[in-house]
Amino acid sequence: MNVVSAGGTQVNRGSSGAYTNQTAWSSGGGGASAHESRPSFQNAIQSIVGTKRGTPDLSFDSSGGSPVAVYNSNCYGGWLQV
Repeated sequence: MNVVSAGGTQVNRGSSGAYTNQTAWSSGGGGASAHESRPSFQNAIQSIVGTKRGTPDLSFDSSGGSPVAVYNSNCYGGWLQV
């Protein structure tokens, strides 16, 4: 079975708005899989996940605490935070 696990992060910014770091989102679902065995390309994290697959495979900014500005000329004066 081919499985891809997606997780979430929060992008943290300083007072000037510049990127400072990124942290795992508390609802991102990281850790060892309850069902999938660890593939060989995850051997480097064996001490963390044991025999189960480490998840997520990829993570993106998904926290409401770090919204992204989007411009839409048809909506609410243009700028939205999503």
